[in-house]
Amino acid sequence: MICSSHARVLLAFEKAFVEAGERGARLAAAKAADLGLTVPYSDGANLVEVLPDGTARTVKPLDPVRIGNDPIESDMAPLSGAFEPRDFEV
Repeated sequence: MICSSHARVLLAFEKAFVEAGERGARLAAAKAADLGLTVPYSDGANLVEVLPDGTARTVKPLDPVRIGNDPIESDMAPLSGAFEPRDFEV
């Protein structure tokens, strides 16, 4: 596959970008919890809220993400595994 120089740079640092995004999301969620706010996130199949007391509740199921006719739920696994409700416990 032929990539532009910009694409090669992005691919080279993909892991670092993912880690930075996950860290930023964790920090934002912790700050929101410190302020007594609910923290919404997706576990890949559901919209979930973590309440200020640390309990999690499912808000609603999410429709599978599709690009064309191909479901990409398997590609969502890294995102759904990025957070656990216990990460938001106070």
